Amino acid sequence: MERIHGYRRHQSPTRVGKNRFHYHRENSRAKRQPQRQCTGHQYSQPAGRSTITQPIDIKNLQIAATIQGQDVLLQRLSFQLFDGQVAAEGRVMSGSETPPFTGKMTIQGMQLDPALKALATTQVSISGTAGANLSMQGRGISIPDLTQSLEGTGHVAVKDGKIEGVNLLQEAVSILNVAGISLDHAKATAFSTIETDLAVKEGTVHVQRLLMDSHDFQATGGGTIGFDQKLNLAVNLILSQDLSQKIAHSSPAAKLAMKGDRLSLPLTITGTAQAPSYGLDMKSLTGRVQEQVQKKARETIDGLLKGTTKPEDVIQQGQDLLKGLLGR
Repeated sequence: MERIHGYRRHQSPTRVGKNRFHYHRENSRAKRQPQRQCTGHQYSQPAGRSTITQPIDIKNLQIAATIQGQDVLLQRLSFQLFDGQVAAEGRVMSGSETPPFTGKMTIQGMQLDPALKALATTQVSISGTAGANLSMQGRGISIPDLTQSLEGTGHVAVKDGKIEGVNLLQEAVSILNVAGISLDHAKATAFSTIETDLAVKEGTVHVQRLLMDSHDFQATGGGTIGFDQKLNLAVNLILSQDLSQKIAHSSPAAKLAMKGDRLSLPLTITGTAQAPSYGLDMKSLTGRVQEQVQKKARETIDGLLKGTTKPEDVIQQGQDLLKGLLGR
């Protein structure tokens, strides 16, 4: 029995032509063995590779590949993993310690929580059913190699899940110093949808056009997540109309963030995935206040020019504007 890429192989691939092979497995159970030294066909974990913390069940593994000189053309790779279906194709050039590769991958119906738990342990975990379309290129298979070389783009969507370890609404209410608002105190954020476009370059995942839908809010934004798990995200949290009104009546500061009949909070998320830090984007919030003041000033000048506003009314309108902004 030989070991290839961390999986025990109990059968030989079927040769279907010169330098072409098909390989099919109905079920496979894989467990990485860190720091084990192996030779020949035995598998060893390269230095710097992310450690898999739990056994992984791979089902219905199918591979069709062609060898062309130093190129290995992966015509089809498919398997079931964490209740989802994974399909991939690509090309690898052998003969180098850091072999260059290109590839495309599609993921459908994968359960995200067990997948993340098998790869890493952080304070924040995400559950839900995930799908993705990814196109990548790079060199090598170790984390240091991939940090330098991996590039690509893709789209990821997660349905009907939770972000465990953080309650975004609680964080927002805490920042605004709101009292008397009844919220779910669970340390989790439930959502119906999270989806985003992404681009990978130089060890950084660039999150683009992020959209998150939840019962009490919608979030949009973007930013970066490093391979070292450092966060630099800007998220606009738009609360439901009902919750917005409750918070606006309880917090003068919240009035500054009102956009129409909804509270729109520009949040920053920094720190790391293990210890995220949440704050209010004051630059964005100040810009909104300036817009409100400028709009009111234009209306006042318009009224003076048209004779619909009396000069003595301007002082009163200014006082009313301050009261509206400060909640006094």
